[in-house]
Amino acid sequence: MRKGRILLTGFLLGSLLLNGCSRNSSLQVVVPKKEQESVLLNQGDESSVQEQVQAPVRYLCDKDFSNFRLLANARVIVPEVEGIQLKKIRSRNFSSEEMERMEKALMKGGAFYEIRQGFDYDTEIKETEIEEEYGYNASSQASLQKKEVGFTMGTGEAAAEVQEVPVGENVETFTEGSTYEELYSGQTEMVKPKPPDSYADAWKLLCDFLDGKKTFYFNTEDDFTTLQELLGETAEKESDWREQLMTQNLVMLCEELSWSTADGTNWERKELKDLAGRSEFLGFAMMDNGFFSCTMQHYMDELNPVQFTMYLPYADVFSSQDAEKLNEAQNGVNRIHEENLAEVDLQKQGSELMRTLGLEETELWEVKDGMLFWWSKLDAMVQQTDEEPVRRFSYCRSVDGVPVIRTSTATYCDIQDDGLMNWPQEDINVVYGKNGLVSFNWMAPVEIEDWQDDYAFLLPFSEISQIFEEMLEGSLTIDAGVLTGDLNISEVRLGYVRVISKDLLQEDSNVTTENGVEVYTGVLVPAWSFIGTATGSVAEAYGVEEGTRISYMTINATDGSIIGN
Repeated sequence: MRKGRILLTGFLLGSLLLNGCSRNSSLQVVVPKKEQESVLLNQGDESSVQEQVQAPVRYLCDKDFSNFRLLANARVIVPEVEGIQLKKIRSRNFSSEEMERMEKALMKGGAFYEIRQGFDYDTEIKETEIEEEYGYNASSQASLQKKEVGFTMGTGEAAAEVQEVPVGENVETFTEGSTYEELYSGQTEMVKPKPPDSYADAWKLLCDFLDGKKTFYFNTEDDFTTLQELLGETAEKESDWREQLMTQNLVMLCEELSWSTADGTNWERKELKDLAGRSEFLGFAMMDNGFFSCTMQHYMDELNPVQFTMYLPYADVFSSQDAEKLNEAQNGVNRIHEENLAEVDLQKQGSELMRTLGLEETELWEVKDGMLFWWSKLDAMVQQTDEEPVRRFSYCRSVDGVPVIRTSTATYCDIQDDGLMNWPQEDINVVYGKNGLVSFNWMAPVEIEDWQDDYAFLLPFSEISQIFEEMLEGSLTIDAGVLTGDLNISEVRLGYVRVISKDLLQEDSNVTTENGVEVYTGVLVPAWSFIGTATGSVAEAYGVEEGTRISYMTINATDGSIIGN
């Protein structure tokens, strides 16, 4: 049986390409040992972090190493705070309040349907319940109703919507009032309705069907076939390219749900807040500007982080560079729609979304342009697609005015050499097109608490930059041989970085259990991140594509040690 996009794959490929690849595990991380131990300053010893670190406005360097070149013309960004304290950081799950905010902010009054597999109607629907709901008493009819109505009659309101005509008569005016017994005994037959006039009407028809307010033949397979035909006719006559694709997406959803019902899959309308305690769920949201696939992993395990994702299921986002390669591979047959993103304040939309989600204590970390590829078929091979530009906004948490810098793109948990658990770092990002939301992802939410009252001692920037240049060549030495390429540093930033260390935690384990759920603990320390892009085998050594913007070295601001990414 063919498997669909909404149930299995979705946004994975596009997200990986837009986010960049994981680091090369063969890259050597060199950690220098400083003679002095890190110390703490009493509050008031220094008037500001800037005065303590004495950082320049820009970091400049043009240096040829034996096997690559370092180019730096970088802004040096220092938080405007009095001092930086070490903090505790812990993993956590989503709260019901956060789920409620996500539903309000992202779905905006739309309907969410949870997809469940293996639903047992023999135990969930009783004949007496059917008799009371639909008003007839024959047990044989109840069995037939239970067997054939299945997924289409969830609310029992379909009788009022039925349109039928006596067998043998060809009339255009629909009549109402025939009984279920007449329908099943063959005395009447259903008349196929006219296709919806627009995407909005098609969306309304499908929502009514999913809610059990609309049906055609009282048979799941036949109903889906009818829906696909109706919505397909609407898509063919639609003149606007985007609404045509969105209507075609509804056709593909019907096709996927039709396949899945054969495996016992069911859907049920829910509110997100009611699913907050679930370990995971899969579903889709029906909104007037399209429908989105939604997934959530609520509990952390070694393979999956806590994560909520919402995305257009029949579309993929690629970086601008990858989009060019795909277009070349397809010989330029794709239809590219040159939407002007400057006409819409997407950054403002992102900021408003963060506030609505209760994430006011975040700041914009990165903006990245990409291309959205719309797929018009579920088949693996698509000869032609439509494209439009999109923009991805990444956010980082801010604690007491200091950003928490993400130094790893890993999406799974693993155990460190010292036995402590390393879990994925928090990631919040949203993708917008000119017409609104394309995707939203919030991975590995955290809670941060005070740990030490005193401010940490910070090394002067001159020492940090010297460590960076001295350690750079050694950290880029790999077994494969000589490197060739450039490392371009465009930003040097002081912020919090998560460290998982027995020495800092003074514990043999960073895993505890609270309310039956494992909680992982780390420490936030001040650190300098040297951010930029790489070319040639330098990029290859880091396991990233050319032009990927990451921190190529992270240095502990208190003792000068290298923090492995």
